[in-house]
Amino acid sequence: LFFDSLLGKGHQCMLQLPPQNDVGAVDGFDASLGLLQDYLTQSRNVASNIEGAVDGYQRNLLDLDNAIEELHDRLNDIKRSHDNVDNTVLTLESVLIKFDVPRKVEDVLLAGKDADFEQYLQSYDKLVEANRAIQVFLSKNSGLKPAKEAAMKLDKLAQRAQQTLESMFRDTLDARSCIVDPKEQASERLRDRSFRPLLLHHGGMDTLLQIAIRLQSTDIQYLQHVTQIQGKTVLESLMMCYDKQYSDELQDIKDDTVKYSKGTHKYITSLLFLLRLADSELSICKRLVHPELSVQCSTAAFDDLVPESSQALDLMHLVLHKAVAQLLQQGQAMVHHGKVFSDIVFVHLDIVENLATNQSVITSLRLDQYLAGLGQTMRQNALRMLLDYTLGVETNDVKCSSDGVVHQLTTNTMHFLIRLFDYTMSLQEILRDDPSLRTGTGSSPLQKYVLKLLSTLESNLQHKVSHQLKHHKELSIVFLLNNYHYIHRSLLQSQDLGRLAAGEASRLETVIQDLQTQYLNASWGTALAILDKYAPEIDRKLQKHKDAGLSSSTKDLIKQMFQQFFEEFDSKYHQQLHFNIPEEQLRSTLYDLVQIEVLPKFNAVAEKYGCLPFSSRRSKYIKYDSNTLQAMLTSLFRGHFRKG
Repeated sequence: LFFDSLLGKGHQCMLQLPPQNDVGAVDGFDASLGLLQDYLTQSRNVASNIEGAVDGYQRNLLDLDNAIEELHDRLNDIKRSHDNVDNTVLTLESVLIKFDVPRKVEDVLLAGKDADFEQYLQSYDKLVEANRAIQVFLSKNSGLKPAKEAAMKLDKLAQRAQQTLESMFRDTLDARSCIVDPKEQASERLRDRSFRPLLLHHGGMDTLLQIAIRLQSTDIQYLQHVTQIQGKTVLESLMMCYDKQYSDELQDIKDDTVKYSKGTHKYITSLLFLLRLADSELSICKRLVHPELSVQCSTAAFDDLVPESSQALDLMHLVLHKAVAQLLQQGQAMVHHGKVFSDIVFVHLDIVENLATNQSVITSLRLDQYLAGLGQTMRQNALRMLLDYTLGVETNDVKCSSDGVVHQLTTNTMHFLIRLFDYTMSLQEILRDDPSLRTGTGSSPLQKYVLKLLSTLESNLQHKVSHQLKHHKELSIVFLLNNYHYIHRSLLQSQDLGRLAAGEASRLETVIQDLQTQYLNASWGTALAILDKYAPEIDRKLQKHKDAGLSSSTKDLIKQMFQQFFEEFDSKYHQQLHFNIPEEQLRSTLYDLVQIEVLPKFNAVAEKYGCLPFSSRRSKYIKYDSNTLQAMLTSLFRGHFRKG
């Protein structure tokens, strides 16, 4: 308003300017101008005063703002103090509640095993939580003596409760652990790698896990009880394999007709049984070593989440330590049981093969350190026995039977060779360890061993013939025929053996044919030669005296021919009555060859000369007719004596 008034007056002064030639008016204007200058000076002073007042107001506002901010900070401090007081009160209240926990749970915890299990666990958890909170409180308030005394009492109660839990763990483990009876496990089940014998009754694991979760953060070595109790359970289960009432051990047999059946030796049973026990025990150890994870998921999911656990494996090894030691101790004696050497060889091969078959399981269970030495020992023993068997065949001095049947050495050796192919997987690797079987190319160590054993067998048979039957030509031939035919038939009947020894089978077929020819010549060649010797001379005399009848010399020749023939035939016939060819095919083949060789020639001679009047007592010289002769030949090779 002041400025508007001032400007209005100035405007009026400016509107009222006088004319230029009016002196009076000019003086008046000057006066007005001076007045205007005074107004301007006053306005400047007013503006300066106003500016100072504004500055003062601004300073006052700033001071007021600072005062308000300071007041706000003080209010916040008061609020924080109030909150701290509230929190302190709440903390104290909570701590006081924790200090009161022992009084509330003491009766349950002191009742120990007599208390309800779930209630005991809840009380224990409350005590542990209270103890943890009080320890934190004391770390910040170390000067509170009453609190320390209360904390010491609580800690003692907690330790006592932990010892009770440990006792519950041990008692539960002892009560729920169950010995597994191997009699109830079929051999097929033991070979099933997924099979896990039940070493802990159902329900026991849940209780043990609940306790283990609470003890794993303490200093109590509760897993030692697993080593002791489960170790005893596994050992007692394994020892049942060695019980005389449950034993598939080898029978005391005199030959290989009753032979060891693959997988039946009780050492194999105990080995497989131990592996399944170890797998089952590892599952238990995993769950007890990782109880929290085990409780959170199913068994299948747990195994996937914890495929390997060094701590669990170490615990499992402690559990199995005595059982493995017992297995190794029993093994050395068990595998040498039995009277039949070949069966001992097959037991070793069987053990080696089972170790190889279960190698992945052994590796996963980290039992290599225990069983690697066993496997190496069995391999070495098996190789030594295989070579010793060949040496035994070479040096066998059991006499030949008087009837020429297949020698026991031949049957045993062929049975041995055929049975070897039940263990081809391990046999190839074992035989490679023998330098003599690694030389050369084009054949495997197994094939070389088979051919070597067959050659050794044939050499021994030839040795027996040359030393024991050197004065019995016909018997030696029948003996070789029986034995070579048995070998040849065994090669053909066994696909695996026949494949490796195909050349030997073909050679033996030729040898058998040669022996049959030798038999015909040795047995009946002399008798037939008598007919061949006399027949031309008799024909010559008959031709010479055809018109004069039989001369006395012709009659004598006919008599001598028949007499000598039947004497030789009788001699060979009675000599061979006890010869025996049990195999029907070979006996029938030899029958046919003998009859084809003997009867046609005899019938021709008997028909041509037997009807001549060479004697009034023809039956004295012609002892048997053709039918009787045929019947006599048919009665041969049956291993018994006949009259006539």
